[in-house]
Amino acid sequence: MLAMTVDRLDDNAEQEVCNMLLALYKASSSGDISFFEKNFFHTERTVRLVPVERAEDVNSFPPGKSVPMWGREPKVSLVDETVFVGTAPAEFIMTHANIREFWKSVFQMLKELPGNKYPNGGLPLRRSPRIVISGHGRVAWIADEPTLRLSRDYKCRLTAVLMREEISNRWMFTQAHLSLGVPDQDLMALFTQEEKSQIAQVNQPALLLGSCVYLRQQQIPIKNWLASVGQALQPLWEPFKGKGSGEIAKHLALNLASMGATVHDVSSQGREASIKLTWQLQSMLDRLPGASWADVDEVLAMFKGLAGYVGWRCNVSRQGEAITIKLAP
Repeated sequence: MLAMTVDRLDDNAEQEVCNMLLALYKASSSGDISFFEKNFFHTERTVRLVPVERAEDVNSFPPGKSVPMWGREPKVSLVDETVFVGTAPAEFIMTHANIREFWKSVFQMLKELPGNKYPNGGLPLRRSPRIVISGHGRVAWIADEPTLRLSRDYKCRLTAVLMREEISNRWMFTQAHLSLGVPDQDLMALFTQEEKSQIAQVNQPALLLGSCVYLRQQQIPIKNWLASVGQALQPLWEPFKGKGSGEIAKHLALNLASMGATVHDVSSQGREASIKLTWQLQSMLDRLPGASWADVDEVLAMFKGLAGYVGWRCNVSRQGEAITIKLAP
């Protein structure tokens, strides 16, 4: 029987590694790009090619050594292998410089979002109650389930590998992976949730606008029909009676987003709330003879009626595809 001794991390090393992860969360939340510059390892694999001066020296070169390079000066090949894997399919970023630029672009994008929700450009991350840390020698690995706080909370999975740098004796990240879990049923389904959502976002407004065209052809008042549709939807809005303006605005924005609208901002202050969105329907209207923006306005009026049903005055203004909705008592 073989006995194996594992040089596991001591308590001090585990705490140092944990502190590095918490510092990563803090830097992400505050938009501190300098953290990623200083604490992601420049992982370089160095191959030194020993110089020789005569061709016959190759024959005396010891077996198993690097293949020699002709010339008097040593040659060095550097390969940066630092990796960050994000939540999006394309977020597989290699090299220290590219990782830095990735985080810089994320922070800048968040900083420029309407509503000044992320003034520092930070991507808010909050640790879970339990962080799993293990390691061996100069290498440590982490697993955590942090909460990503955007328009709502998302439970993520994070794994990371750190290495203790030889000269400074500091722990530094060499690999990190942040992702959202995918339910097993989605993996086995014929169509992904994203595919179904994309089709629904096209079909829902097309069905409503196509119905408006038909009703107009039959000389049936569209306003009356949409008012009836709104009345049929009222039981689905019943749970929102007595809720605050922010929650009503969020639910209204979600309804419009499910129909293909792009929601830019949902904000509330006191008892008032507002929604800013873009509904890119012009190309659909161009392909539906007889449909117009007047029909879209009637659809928006239906949602205005639903907001009124749960106790909130709703004002809708539209400039082309840009729409602003305001809620007040």
